[in-house]
Amino acid sequence: MINQQQMSHIKMRLNEQKNWPMSEHYNGFQKQRGLAFLIGNGINRYKDDDRARSWEGLLDDVYKDIFGDLPIEKMEGFHLTEFFDLMQLKARSLNDYKRNFILLKSKIAISLQTKLISWKADEHHKRVISTIRGCDCPILTTNFDKILSDAIDGEKFNMIHSSERKFNNFHSRYPWTVYYGSKELKYHGEDEFSIWHVNGNVDYPQSINLGLTDYIKSITRINKELPSQKTGFHISGKLSGTWVRFFFYKPLFIFGLGLEEQEILLRWLLITRKNYWLTKGWTSHMGWYIHINNDGIRSLPGPKRIFLENVGLEILEFKSYHEFYEEFWSELEKFSRADIH
Repeated sequence: MINQQQMSHIKMRLNEQKNWPMSEHYNGFQKQRGLAFLIGNGINRYKDDDRARSWEGLLDDVYKDIFGDLPIEKMEGFHLTEFFDLMQLKARSLNDYKRNFILLKSKIAISLQTKLISWKADEHHKRVISTIRGCDCPILTTNFDKILSDAIDGEKFNMIHSSERKFNNFHSRYPWTVYYGSKELKYHGEDEFSIWHVNGNVDYPQSINLGLTDYIKSITRINKELPSQKTGFHISGKLSGTWVRFFFYKPLFIFGLGLEEQEILLRWLLITRKNYWLTKGWTSHMGWYIHINNDGIRSLPGPKRIFLENVGLEILEFKSYHEFYEEFWSELEKFSRADIH
């Protein structure tokens, strides 16, 4: 378990978020206060079969749906992003998809959508998301499924009203202004509890980032709109009502994410975020990354440790998934229910 000083620091951030005066929410992003959670697929694999909710198993099933059987061992050695791109290359030899890659992606997205809809929230999902909601923190997730929002019976909202979408560049390929939660956020500057999908989600099948090309396009789209000296380095315009503002402005608590080399969008964002903080002259704590070491058996690789530390993240190690998902979140659950000040 993490030490008392580390736990106190996390609680301080949660307390700061919970008791942030509403009058300060709109301009509060300049203050690097509170906390945002960045959650990956690890939360879905806790207490579940190793491949039942894994991206490896999911893409293997999708491949079989479209092209026929593929022995699992043939996927070994491929990054998942490469695997999808190889599916596109294979499709070029098939008459059905020879000149229509959009059709191929649609078929893959629909196959993914069908499978992901069957994924349901478990008790630990409900505990974790309810606790985060109790602390009024925003959530960013790389997951395509809606388990996190389903865990609290969340509704879908959009920062851009339907009458304005055609004028505000809303696109089903990049539905970054869409979020899920218990209530609608009224202003772009609000950072209350809400759930945002970084890599797309099943409600918008074309938004799902699968191949390297998808991630590069997302990077290009974000980079084009990032603030410069001319804008005072404030995130505004097309990015103001999106998940990007949370990623750049708030300390992050990251878990369930491998952050492997194939995670090029997240890695690029973390590097760009660190540069942004340095440009702004911000020196406060930038967040935490959770690593489960299985009683010391599964050590964090040296290169990954160097990367995480250099992008400003403190590494917190837990001995087991039970210690993190049960004991740690039980402690935070009590804290979130308390009358904290």
